[in-house]
Parts: sequence; C-alpha cells; structure tokens
Amino acid sequence: MGIHESYKRILQLWIIAKDKDKDGNPSHFIYQQITGEVPDFETEPQNAIELCEVVGEKLGYEKLSEQDEIDISTYAALLYKDKDKFIKRAVFQAYFKKIINWIAYVLGILSLVIGGLNWWIIGFIVGTFWSNGAANLAAKKQRTEPGPKWVMPFHIIIYLIALVGLIVFSVINLLN
Repeated sequence: MGIHESYKRILQLWIIAKDKDKDGNPSHFIYQQITGEVPDFETEPQNAIELCEVVGEKLGYEKLSEQDEIDISTYAALLYKDKDKFIKRAVFQAYFKKIINWIAYVLGILSLVIGGLNWWIIGFIVGTFWSNGAANLAAKKQRTEPGPKWVMPFHIIIYLIALVGLIVFSVINLLN
C-alpha cells in the first residue's frame, strides 16, 4: 500500500523539530500543520507513530496496521539516517524559492520605476504573488486531503509561468 503523504510529512516535520529541540514534543505544532486545526489531545502523542495514528483518525484514514507501523518506522529510519542532507535540502529549497520570488518582485518594481508604467508587469507581479500562494495551498492540501493529483502540478505550472513572465517582461521593459 505504501505510506500516506500525510504520514511522510509528519515524519519529516518530527525529525526537523527534534533536530532543533531534542527534549521538546512537536506534536501540537505538527498536528496543526497537517490538519489545520488546533489539537485537543486527551493524551499527547509521545512519538511520530502515535501522532500518525491521531492525525490519521482525525483525517478519516484507516487505523494503522502492524505493517503500516513497520513501513513508517523504516521510512523514519531512512530519513533519520540522512537527516542532515534532508534538512539542508528542505532549507535550501525554501530559501531558494523566497530569493527567486524577491528577485523577481524587485526586478518588476525597478522596471516599473525606471522603464515606466507597464500593465503587463503589474499583472505579472500580482499573478506571481497570487499563484505562489495558490501553489503553496495546493501543496499543503495535497499532503492532507484526498483529491486529484493534477491540482498541485497545475498550480506550480501557473506559478512558474507567472514568475518567468514577470522576469522576462521586466527585463524587456528595462531594456526599452
């Protein structure tokens, strides 16, 4: 069957949180990130598998079987084995996306100031901002809710088109 994407995300967040605070319990934070709701635990989960069970129950998934728990533990062990590489890659991806966005926004604003008013650039600035938020929301929903698999890639494609359009039109406006 494989591990559900929500469970993979729980394990990823658990490893990142435990790397930062070895004695803390990240259950509340992770539960809220995955479900979008504030947790109301009777007893707080003490490990990632217990949290997977609680989140799975909340999201309406089947109860974890022994094989599911073994698969989750194996996945967690693989993540933990390469945790430094995994954490560096996650941080790099987050910063890279933010840096590219800000470069595009600054380039667009400079283009408007130096090259003059251009409605295409204004549209691409708004479109990039909007599609970035939509892509982030689609990615979060795809991790937590069942649904068609084409939604997230579709939003990412729209975001990339808006981002590239913003950069290209800004450069063209600056050169004119």
